[in-house]
Amino acid sequence: MKAGAAVFNEASGHWEKLGEEWILSKDSYFQGQKGVSAGKEIVFYKENEDFFVAYQNGMYEDKLSIRKFNGVSWEILGQTTISDGIANSIYLYSYQGNTFVSYRDNFTGKVNIKKYVENNWLGSEIPIANYSAGINGEGENLYILFTETIGGKLSVVKLSGYIPTFVGKQNFSSRSADWNLMIDVYNGVPYVLYYGYNSSIFYVAKFD
Repeated sequence: MKAGAAVFNEASGHWEKLGEEWILSKDSYFQGQKGVSAGKEIVFYKENEDFFVAYQNGMYEDKLSIRKFNGVSWEILGQTTISDGIANSIYLYSYQGNTFVSYRDNFTGKVNIKKYVENNWLGSEIPIANYSAGINGEGENLYILFTETIGGKLSVVKLSGYIPTFVGKQNFSSRSADWNLMIDVYNGVPYVLYYGYNSSIFYVAKFD
C-alpha cells in the first residue's frame, strides 16, 4: 500500500505529486520500491511554500522522522529519528521557519515537544502530560492541548517566547480518552475537540 502528497495547480486544473510516493509497509518485498517506508501515522503540514511530513519511520521501528520537500524529493530534516520508541499522536506546526513537532513516545509513555534548530530537533517531554497532545498556533504563539498525567483531564497551555501559561482553568474537561485531540486558534481564541471517555462522544469547546 502506498501514500503520497500532492498539490492542486489552479492554472492547469490538475493535482501535481510532491516527490516520491510513500510505502506503507515494513515487508522487505516492498523496500526495494521507490518511496519512503512509513508506518500508519503520517502528518502533513504546509507553511507558505514549505511542505513538511512527520511520520512513523518503518525502517526504524516506527520511530519519529520529519522530512521537508526540497522541490524534488522529501529530505530528512535533522536527525534520522527523534523519538526513543514508537511515536504516535503526531502534530506539526510551523511559523516563519520556526517548526515544532509534538508526539507521544511509547518508550517513555510521555508527550514530547521539540523545535527544529540548526539541523537538530531540540526539546523535552512535558512532565504533566501523558497519552496524547495536540499543538497548533497563531503567529509566534504555540498552543498545546494535552491530557494530564494525573486525572486524565484536559488542559491548554500557551507558549509565547518559551514562557508557558495555562489558558483558562487547568483540568477543564471531564476525563477524556487518550486520542483524537485537536486544537485550532482564531484571533487569539483557542477551540478544542476531544473524545469524552465516559460519554463516548466528541465535544467541541471554545475558550471564553
